[in-house]
Amino acid sequence: MGTSRVIDLFEPGDPLGLYLARSPDAVSVVRAADLTYRFVNDAYCRLTGRAREELLGSPALLLGGEDLPRRAELAEGLANGGVAADVPFEIGAADGRRVPVLVTAQLVELGGEPHVVTVLRPRDPGAADEVPGVGRARFREVFENAVEGILQTTVDGTIVAANPAAARILGYGSPSELLRAVPNAARLYADPARRAELVERVLAEGAVSGLELEVRRRDGSTGWVAANARLLRGSDARPIGFEVLLTDATERKLAEQALREAEERYRTLVEQIPAVTYVGRVAPTDPPGYVPLYVSPQVLPLFGYTPEEWLTGEEVWARTLHPEDRDRVLAEVERTDRTGEPLSIEYRIVARDGRVVWIHDEAVLVRGADGRPAFWHGVMLDITRQREAEQRLRESLARLEALIEERGRLIQRIGEIQEQERSRLAADLHDDPIQKMTAVGLRIEALRRRTRDPVTAAALDDLAGTVRLTIARLRHLLFDLRPPALDRHGLAPAIRQHLDLLGDELAPEVRLVDELVREPPPGLRTTAFRIVQEALANVRRHAGARAVEIRLAERGGDLHLVVRDDGRGFEPAAVVEEPGHLGLRAMRERAEAAGGRVRIESGPGRGTTVEAWLPVAAEPCGAPGTVGTPPPSSGV
Repeated sequence: MGTSRVIDLFEPGDPLGLYLARSPDAVSVVRAADLTYRFVNDAYCRLTGRAREELLGSPALLLGGEDLPRRAELAEGLANGGVAADVPFEIGAADGRRVPVLVTAQLVELGGEPHVVTVLRPRDPGAADEVPGVGRARFREVFENAVEGILQTTVDGTIVAANPAAARILGYGSPSELLRAVPNAARLYADPARRAELVERVLAEGAVSGLELEVRRRDGSTGWVAANARLLRGSDARPIGFEVLLTDATERKLAEQALREAEERYRTLVEQIPAVTYVGRVAPTDPPGYVPLYVSPQVLPLFGYTPEEWLTGEEVWARTLHPEDRDRVLAEVERTDRTGEPLSIEYRIVARDGRVVWIHDEAVLVRGADGRPAFWHGVMLDITRQREAEQRLRESLARLEALIEERGRLIQRIGEIQEQERSRLAADLHDDPIQKMTAVGLRIEALRRRTRDPVTAAALDDLAGTVRLTIARLRHLLFDLRPPALDRHGLAPAIRQHLDLLGDELAPEVRLVDELVREPPPGLRTTAFRIVQEALANVRRHAGARAVEIRLAERGGDLHLVVRDDGRGFEPAAVVEEPGHLGLRAMRERAEAAGGRVRIESGPGRGTTVEAWLPVAAEPCGAPGTVGTPPPSSGV
């Protein structure tokens, strides 16, 4: 038949109501005022053969029939002590049978009115009067086997009865141990003042439910119980005591306390970090909506809005978005709402006082147990200083790039002026000093042929040798200033001519590998020659090399130069430029001025390799199979 129906008698979930409904014995509750059934359980319906709907609200005239002595005995028991036990009765079943039973009844107050609770147990008709106490024993069995703890006390607090569940909840081994150790219920309260409050309330209301009490256990520890208390009255309707139903709530209270502490720790954490933390509920709309639930107090100093103002609706946040960022941000939020992907975006918010605040907004979607979107949990970090620093850095980099570009133009212009001056000096040397020295040499030769004096002839021979040496040095200087082959024949012939002038001063073995398929532009040709020239000068002065290789190629749109020797090498980072020397810096500056770069690899005893990449303006047309531009150098 299912769980017994309760008519306005017990609150939903009331432990006493559930206990009576689940009892295996036939239990009924009759209102004393009109003797009508207010409650019957399934066992009572089975015993009488009647439906619950037929019994509830009808007069309780089935009990006892015309057996007036039995009814008098029952009434006397209820009048004297509020309890009658083991009274033999016969009840009339629906099919006309007379069912012998033992009746235990107690007068109680429920819902502010006196009621009679009866427990019926079938009995053998022939043995009914010979087994006194069977009903009382059964009632006691039900009392002791109840899952809920039951305590009965006098009005002053003396404990008169306790079941095993109550003893177990309070940490005692048995009810008798509880009664010996705690004669008065006041000692069970962690705060004895609570009992006085509870007594006053139960006396005034008759019954109180939904209580949570902190109690003291046998070992001195404290625990929590959920309790329902009701007033017990005597036959004269005066209060004679209290009955309390207990369930252990310690684990739940500890869990609640742990949850509160965790929430407090979390709140303390999120409210101390220099960021705005927020939580919002996902609204089940299409597209999904957002209902703000929590925002940390940092929203006030950061944006100028109180948490209460910020939580009035999503439109508050949307209204503060910078106009230039609004469309972009709302589109990204709509996308992540739709896909459930984490939100990560930077944008500007216009604070209440007009300040523009840059924030980095990170949020993740939290799903419920059913896998559906439940909450968005996010944090907004103030990155205004970072953004301002980045802007200053960009401005500084732009100024630096402009300075570097200007420096490159100046270096390039200085190089052009130097080459122009070199060309002018070379022309002057070729047109005047060398020609005059050549003329002087010719005249000395003419005088030498006409003189007959041996001493004079010897002096003229020495003078002619000096003139020839001077002319050779002038011609060497002329090549250094502007090698004629560079303009007439190209880069490789000019380098070859330079190698011929150096002769054995450079190294015993010198190799030039020319892989160029076209001649570089004139300006780039000059820069490349000067880099090679300076690299060879370093080899001649410092390397002590046995072999030198110069390689020219066009790779990936760059003119690629390599000067490699097997000399003593050096530590590039430790090199200090000699005063008045272009050196390594000169090579690097020449390359940078042309938009290229130089890489130098060397080490003690490992020789030196100088590589330069100079961009060619035209389309690259290197030899088949060549590689692209190498990565930027980390060397000098």
